[in-house]
Amino acid sequence: MKPIQPVALRDRATPTQIEHHLRAVDAHFVPPLSSRVRLDAYAAKLHARAARFEAWDDTELVGLVAMYCNDESRGVAFISNVSVLKHWRGKGVADLLLKSAIAYAASQHVAFVELEVDARNAPAVRRYEALGFESSGDAAERMQMSLRVGQLIGD
Repeated sequence: MKPIQPVALRDRATPTQIEHHLRAVDAHFVPPLSSRVRLDAYAAKLHARAARFEAWDDTELVGLVAMYCNDESRGVAFISNVSVLKHWRGKGVADLLLKSAIAYAASQHVAFVELEVDARNAPAVRRYEALGFESSGDAAERMQMSLRVGQLIGD
């Protein structure tokens, strides 16, 4: 396994590659992603509409962050997907991609980046909190988190 270069690639993956990646990480979502969306349709939607930040090992998509920057009236970007293949976890891939997405949001003059995470997914919640995301309100299952752009921790 080669180390990932410290640069996130943008929008390289095809819909098929995104779907393959989502199927590989599906069971690691809490609850599984396929219980909430059709993976083929979701992959096509991310490809067509989201800004994507991707980590690759040759031809394998090992990490993906997808974000929508289309809420101009509120000045908010929404991260729809954060996923890393199991054998690449703990190597800084998610942080690299999240920081790239947040920097992109800042370049688009977005004031906040928001995401939603299952409250039972403690490792993901800790990751987002370490980057400066804060939860808004009490959530039994789905937790809303937001970050004021420019407050990214760890730069």
